[in-house]
Amino acid sequence: MQIFSSAKYKLATGLAKGHRICAIGDVHGNDQHMAALLDGFAARNDKYKKTTLVLLGDLNDRGGSSLGCFDLAISASKRFDEVICLQGNHEAILRIVTEQDRPDINDIWHQFGGQALIDEIGRENLNFDSWAKFKTSLEKNIGKKRMKHLCNLSSHHHIGNLLFVHAGTNPNASLETHFAQAWDACFGDHWCWIREPFLQNPVSFKNHKGLTVVHGHTPQQRVAYQKSDDLFAAHQWQDGKLNLDGGSYASGCVTGAEFTHKGYRLNCAIIYI
Repeated sequence: MQIFSSAKYKLATGLAKGHRICAIGDVHGNDQHMAALLDGFAARNDKYKKTTLVLLGDLNDRGGSSLGCFDLAISASKRFDEVICLQGNHEAILRIVTEQDRPDINDIWHQFGGQALIDEIGRENLNFDSWAKFKTSLEKNIGKKRMKHLCNLSSHHHIGNLLFVHAGTNPNASLETHFAQAWDACFGDHWCWIREPFLQNPVSFKNHKGLTVVHGHTPQQRVAYQKSDDLFAAHQWQDGKLNLDGGSYASGCVTGAEFTHKGYRLNCAIIYI
């Protein structure tokens, strides 16, 4: 595991002096990457009056340790002054699978990487006699603490000029309307699903001048990184957006960032494949 940090980039974050926000993009079951980023962030806590950790969602699926990633999120409050855990579309699907009866979502869950969680738990520990029994055994193996964590995720976190959200915002709706959508509304322009028109348009809200949307959801790298590649090129601020999805499931890289009153710095945890 290697950690690389970028230069410091200027950005009008609107944060108070002494307040640092550390954010981590889509992890997808790569608990070693997540742990390395958390260790690196925590090692510098004493340099700041307050450190807030924001997890942008999609901790689970595709990789080999979804449960380990949930555990890291749950225990993070022991090391950081404030922890904000956002709901990604993969957390939403997992919660729907365990709580609701929506066959269409059940099928999508497998396609989206839910099989990795089944493999992690072990087929021998799950009951496949019926869908109802499978859901009960799945929830049991996920465990009460992790299920409670899933049920208490936030849609977004707004502080200063920074808005943290899993997928993005909708330029055709107010922020209030956008975030009023139910957590289990899937696809389309939902806050944990949207791609277009968010990605196509600069961030511009009349009542929120100078806003930067820090998000994940859309992988910036879909193939394995090579040692000669620039890890930071795809994660620069542009048009009011900063994308921290490093495509971990394919690239071998989980991307994070640190924000202060002066700007931001990128941090990448990578195992070269």
